Amino acid sequence: MLQCAANEDIPADIPWNELTEDARNIIMNGHGEIPRHHGLFEYLEHKKYKMHVRIFLSRYRGLCQMFRLPWDRLRQEARDVRIGGKSITT
Repeated sequence: MLQCAANEDIPADIPWNELTEDARNIIMNGHGEIPRHHGLFEYLEHKKYKMHVRIFLSRYRGLCQMFRLPWDRLRQEARDVRIGGKSITT
């Protein structure tokens, strides 16, 4: 991925969300002779019979809770707070 970034003049020292849409697309989907990022994981899926590959893949997998609204992360006690009769979550 670092070689891809260097070849395409994509800065490797800034957060993902600050990259341009084109830069993120190149990293994820490849460009010309640059392989796709997803291609690595597709390749490794065929090598899952190896223990170290399963361990490597498990680092990038995991359960995550998806929140529909930003305040869904708050505990119920925080969502019950009212200011001037209005909820802080609306």
